[in-house]
Amino acid sequence: GIVPGIGDLIGMLVSGYIVIEGVKLGASRFVIIRMILNMVVEGTIGAIPIIGDLFDMVFKANNRNIELLSNHHLDPAKVEQKSRIALFGIALAGVLFCVALVWIAFTLALKVLQFIF
Repeated sequence: GIVPGIGDLIGMLVSGYIVIEGVKLGASRFVIIRMILNMVVEGTIGAIPIIGDLFDMVFKANNRNIELLSNHHLDPAKVEQKSRIALFGIALAGVLFCVALVWIAFTLALKVLQFIF
């Protein structure tokens, strides 16, 4: 945390190794995608000074990914289903977020046009 971004980069390298091991162990593509999303979320938010450090203390992507692999080994079908549901929820949230941004931009554009004319 002394040099912004360096610790997060090293953390993402370790996370990448865990994802590669997941592929070698035969984890499904949905589990691998979920692991990569965990890694990206922690790396992205973790790079934000102060807030990122607090987030890293709570989120722990590597622990989540190791737990995913462990659970996948015990019950692959259950983890596959949960991963599909999680990814669907994330995709839906992304679509809703984009729709909200378009709606806000459209509303602001109308307000500006009304103000001009």
